[in-house]
Amino acid sequence: MTDTFDRLKAALADRYAIERELGAGGMATVYLAEDLKHHRKVAVKVLRSEIAAALGPERFLREIEIAAQLQHPHILTLIDSGEAGGFLYYVMPYVEGESLRAKLARERELPINEALRVLREVVDALKHAHQHGLVHRDIKPDNVLLSDDHAVVTDFGVAKAVSEATGRQQLTTAGVALGTPAYMAPEQAAADPHVDHRADIYAVGVLAYEMLSGRPPFTGSTAQQVLSAHITETPQSVATHRDTVPPALAELVMRCLQKKPADRWQSGEELLHQIDALMTPTGGTVPVTAAPSRRGSKALWAVAAAMVIALGVLVFPRSSRTVDTDSNKLAIIPFAPVVSDTALTRLGRELVVLLSTSLDGVGELTTVLGSTILAQAGDADRTYSLDQGIELARALGAGKAIHANLVRQGANLRVEAVIASTENASETRLTVVAPLDDIAAITDSVSWAILREIWQEDEPPSPRIGDKLGTQSIEALSAFLEGEQASVGGRYRDAEDAYARAIAADSSFWLAYRRYHVARGWFNRSTPQQIRNAYLEHLDELPEVERRIIEATRNVPGSQVHDRLRAVVERFPEYWPAWMAYADHLLHWAPIRAGTTADDAQAALERTLELNPRFIPAWQHLEWMMMVRDDSAGAFAVLDTLEALDGARILSDAMGYDQFSELRILARARFWGHSYASPLDSLTDQVAKTRTQLAGYHTIASQFIGYLGSPALQIEWSRAIAEKTPMRDVAATHEQGIGFAWAGRGAWDSALTVMGRLASAGGRDASLNAYRLAVAGAWLGAANTVAAGLQRADAVRDVGGDYHKRVDLAWLDGILAVAKADPGGLARAREQLAADTGLVAARLERALAAFESEMRGDRDSAARLMLELVREVRDIGGWGSSHPMELPVHRLAASRWLVATGDAAIADSLLRWHEGFYAFSGEEGWALNATMPIVLLERARLNAGLGRTDAARRFYEEFLRRFDMPDESLRHLVVEAGRALARLEGIEEGRGETRR
Repeated sequence: MTDTFDRLKAALADRYAIERELGAGGMATVYLAEDLKHHRKVAVKVLRSEIAAALGPERFLREIEIAAQLQHPHILTLIDSGEAGGFLYYVMPYVEGESLRAKLARERELPINEALRVLREVVDALKHAHQHGLVHRDIKPDNVLLSDDHAVVTDFGVAKAVSEATGRQQLTTAGVALGTPAYMAPEQAAADPHVDHRADIYAVGVLAYEMLSGRPPFTGSTAQQVLSAHITETPQSVATHRDTVPPALAELVMRCLQKKPADRWQSGEELLHQIDALMTPTGGTVPVTAAPSRRGSKALWAVAAAMVIALGVLVFPRSSRTVDTDSNKLAIIPFAPVVSDTALTRLGRELVVLLSTSLDGVGELTTVLGSTILAQAGDADRTYSLDQGIELARALGAGKAIHANLVRQGANLRVEAVIASTENASETRLTVVAPLDDIAAITDSVSWAILREIWQEDEPPSPRIGDKLGTQSIEALSAFLEGEQASVGGRYRDAEDAYARAIAADSSFWLAYRRYHVARGWFNRSTPQQIRNAYLEHLDELPEVERRIIEATRNVPGSQVHDRLRAVVERFPEYWPAWMAYADHLLHWAPIRAGTTADDAQAALERTLELNPRFIPAWQHLEWMMMVRDDSAGAFAVLDTLEALDGARILSDAMGYDQFSELRILARARFWGHSYASPLDSLTDQVAKTRTQLAGYHTIASQFIGYLGSPALQIEWSRAIAEKTPMRDVAATHEQGIGFAWAGRGAWDSALTVMGRLASAGGRDASLNAYRLAVAGAWLGAANTVAAGLQRADAVRDVGGDYHKRVDLAWLDGILAVAKADPGGLARAREQLAADTGLVAARLERALAAFESEMRGDRDSAARLMLELVREVRDIGGWGSSHPMELPVHRLAASRWLVATGDAAIADSLLRWHEGFYAFSGEEGWALNATMPIVLLERARLNAGLGRTDAARRFYEEFLRRFDMPDESLRHLVVEAGRALARLEGIEEGRGETRR
């Protein structure tokens, strides 16, 4: 063994540093190693010598290369393979956690919900492989890894590669079984040459059987006995070993185990649908309520969305909160026609909004907001039974459910309603007849009838819906309700058209103006100023919740918006538009303005989707959040959900281009890396030739790729756009972006070479940008100060008479003086800024004063001055700066000084902007990407010092992933990060912890 280990280490020494053996199986031995090129842990699997001898390298490697093309969140990707020193090997990412085999050995049986979740994820992986023509052939607990609370299938395609290379289905010429007897399908056990994907379905049945009962369906003292049982014996139902297995689940498992392939589920997709059905509240088992980790929760959201689509019923997929009911709170359940009638079905849903608005705030009564009811119900044409309506009302905290049937009666409508308590069995019935063509009259009549039954005083009021909503026009009201229905699903193009018709019908319908603005704003379309002025001038006439949302964000210091929006959702906890406004702020701005984290944004998005599972913008934002959080399973599950909700079409209609494809490409770039970027070609062509309505989006998308951690891919895409676009300004922007991206990889020499070449070509602001990058690099210790100074003369020509460029140049001079430790140069820069007029010059001069204090050795004053400045700047709109490098330089400086003075926690909060997701089309975005790795390294150091080992490890790893081509002068940072990671691993091992 020692001789083999030593020979293997020598054979792979140029690519992998083999550390130790992790385990051995029937076909291979697996070793833990370090990938020397990418500085990451990998698992190297080396085929047994007799198998390698029987195969020969060429055909095996050709076949396994096909398997390596599989890319899926629940498939452990093959990232390398080869032959060296007589060894045949293949390489996979090292997954920390444990195998399903180890978990079953310890726990024997799994909880039913957990078994279902693992089963679903394994089948999802199989579906993907089968669609690409690959059969696993060796599904078993040993080949299912549990990482971060999710299942990942390993060794995909290896058994197939061996069988294809040898031409045998069951045994190699060396006598090694291709597959494991306990999990083999009958046709596989019989060495049938026509084994197909349904053999995997059988193995999944065995896997499920073992997870649920603690044993496979067949056991024996020899492999031959087990294989014979698979071919000839009928297994006992899994329910005979565990009577708590729901019948529907037992039936699903036993169908997988049918002897004939034609009698099993016929595809992974078909089986996946069956599992999803089981995971619904009425699917034969209990709902999935176990709280998964934050980074792995999105698979449940995908299931939740599928339930909403299929059933149109209430689901709270992640909520474990106990809801107290309020006897004064009403929930209006969508009214439904007695016989099928599309128009009455639509009217029944419109009455949800109208009656909820009409009755809310009458005396002590409150109502569940109509938009929340519609969001929970979905927009499918379905009806609710009284019992279902009571369940919905109770889940939303209402003490009473209002349920009704609608009947046409000539020119009238008869409403047969029930007021049902959700706390006991009491019911009150009432009937209302009103003109069918007068929706306001219907609403007012039903409202009055409901109040008459539940009012506790002498005479109930007679609310008028026109007064509540602000219009007496039936035409305007009908159009407005169309807009409300469309808004629930995020169909904002349709909503925008409907609200516009409402405004045209009633020019004083202020709520319609507000909704029109919101509909346009979600997808970055500007609203005419007269529309905004119209509703802002009548703010007091809007509903309270809308007024509070506006007041939370209008003319408010940036640092206060977070607290104000949080107060709105606390005041209106069921109003999903308020939660979405809060989540949007948490995602895009609160990390930089209030020091919030990605956890905060994700929690708010989840609450939004809990209330409205069909809201496309929330899923879109959640996809960005998953990429920011490095949650691959969540990202791809959200994409699947968006697709199922028709999100691709809705986003395309709203954005004017195929944003869904862009999101999928960004996810692939984020999680699969540079090698899987070929789908970028079509999107590159699209954005290179088209100016979308969102100015500069072609630039923003490229910045996103770098921002999310793929600067190499950003360089590739920007090059492609620069080469293909006929728009020279677009090309120049991307060429500059390439320079900033090289800096983000640590290759500052290359970055400055690119920027210098662009400056020589005379591009707009190219010389100023070159100077900006050179100065930032000098201050960070990544660039030569002399070389940076040589850039200045060319930068002066770009400045001209532009005020912002002029003060930026003076500030850059000051920062370069700091890098040179030149107090005279710093004083001259301060004098130049002091002589200039304007708030920006004054702010930058104060920043240089802080640097001067630090240069004098007064770090306390420096930290105090810079912290005050940073806090003032965060209250200004946007970045609070028109100077790309100001934010990262000032915040990094303040953070370092605060650490030195003992305020590490505050220091860390200043560097959290990368926990949000920003969209800048200019130099601000490029500057973010260029400085991001240094910020991550700083946060890693801070969190290590604060004892937050998980966070420190994550930031060190992310730094190393981005900083992949450092100049020699910066290699010490990579060495530092690597050693720090090793120390953190030692701390965890000393505590006996297991990384998950």
